[in-house]
Amino acid sequence: GNQAHVGWDQSKGLEIAVTEDSHQMDQRLDEGAAGGPFENISEQETFNDSLEFVSLKTGLNEVENVLVKLEKAINQLRSQKVISSGTGEKVSLPAVSKLIQAFESKVKEDEHEVEISESQSNSFITLTEEQVRNLRKLLSKWKLDVQSAAALFKGERDGRKIGDAKYSDLEDQFEGLKQHCSDLEASNIELAVQYETVKQLLGDIQEKKCHLEE
Repeated sequence: GNQAHVGWDQSKGLEIAVTEDSHQMDQRLDEGAAGGPFENISEQETFNDSLEFVSLKTGLNEVENVLVKLEKAINQLRSQKVISSGTGEKVSLPAVSKLIQAFESKVKEDEHEVEISESQSNSFITLTEEQVRNLRKLLSKWKLDVQSAAALFKGERDGRKIGDAKYSDLEDQFEGLKQHCSDLEASNIELAVQYETVKQLLGDIQEKKCHLEE
C-alpha cells in the first residue's frame, strides 16, 4: 500500500541520514587519531595540552549531534504518521456495485496488509526511540566519566608540575652545596700549604736560634 511504501521510504531516509553523520564523525575522529593535526606531537606537549581529552570530548559532542538529529527525525515520522492516520479514509463498498462486491475480499486483504505495515512502522519508531534514550543515557555517563578523568588528569599534571619545581629547587641547592664544598676543599688545601710553609719557617728559626746560642 502507499502508506507502507511511505513508511519504508521515511525509515530508509532516516538510516541514510544517520549513516552519513556516522561517516562524517568517524572521518573527523580518524583525522585526530592518525595522520591528522595530532601527528608528530611530542609526549610532553600531549601531556601538557590534554589533547587526548579534547579529542574525546569532541567525539562525544559529535555523538550527541547525531542523537539530536535522530530524535528530530523520529518526531517528524511520528507527526507524519498522525497526519496520515487522521486524514486516512476507509474504502467504501457500495452495495449497488456488484463489481466492487466481487473485489471486497481483495480490498479487505489489502487493508489488513496496510494495518500490519502501520503496526510494524509504529513498532520500529517505538524501538528506535527506546534505543536513542538508552544511547543518551550512555552518552551522559560517558561525559561524566570524561569529566572525572580530566579532573584527575589535571590534578596529576599539577602535582607533577609542583614536584618538578621542587626537584629543580633542590637540584639548585645541591649544586650550590657542591660548589661550596669544592671551595672549602680548595681553602683546606691552601691552608695546608700555608701550614707547611709556616712549619718550615719555624723550623728554620729554631735552627738559627740554636746556632746563636752556641
